[in-house]
Amino acid sequence: MGCFYRFRDPTADRLRWMSTAGFGTLILAQAVFNSGESVRLPVAYLTPLLIIFGTAFFFVLLGGHPLLGRWPRAAATLLVLLQAVPLLHDLLEPRRLHFNYPPYFPGLFMGMGRDLEMRGAQGRFGLMADVPAGVAWYGDQRVWAQPHTLRDFLAVSLEQRVGQLLLTPRTLDRPFFSELAANPGGEGARAGGLARYGDWSGVYAGLFTGRMPRNFPLQSPQRLSENLYVLFDPSLPPLQGK
Repeated sequence: MGCFYRFRDPTADRLRWMSTAGFGTLILAQAVFNSGESVRLPVAYLTPLLIIFGTAFFFVLLGGHPLLGRWPRAAATLLVLLQAVPLLHDLLEPRRLHFNYPPYFPGLFMGMGRDLEMRGAQGRFGLMADVPAGVAWYGDQRVWAQPHTLRDFLAVSLEQRVGQLLLTPRTLDRPFFSELAANPGGEGARAGGLARYGDWSGVYAGLFTGRMPRNFPLQSPQRLSENLYVLFDPSLPPLQGK
């Protein structure tokens, strides 16, 4: 709406249109050229400039209103409180990782590759994920796709030992896993719900009970959120350097 108003000061008016054009250009550039490694959006670092023009336009509208113009401070306070409602919602929401489907976390994916480098384990150990394309793209290395059966997993291990397995919301963000996380001791629920996952049922149950199958080499699961885990091979070399 602020674009329909023309400021009396021509300098302010030109600055407003230049800011609008720059904002639109940056949004298009973000969509076309951003690789996904940066999570900083134009709306974030241009917010101070938008606030300046938004505040000016608000007081212009306020001055022209016969009722609200009498209490400008009360109207401004009410506006700030209304805009703070989404912030209150975010503060009350349980802490979790937000993502746009597919569940790609560029920082995590790149960090998994760097972890192998810092351990001096690249080549000897590989990465596996339920979203292999994303990890391969951001991690810039070959990544194994999580197979359907543990037998195929062991066959992959003969080709290259798996050092880390990433399980994302693509696998774990399902109603049954939410119930299992809330009640890991429910043996009946596990028996009925996990049967559909075949060989992997014992691994998925172990994420919440802390008891992984004995024949499964990735015995060290690290929980990043309720639906995001990285499973490590305990035989990985220790980290070297910083």
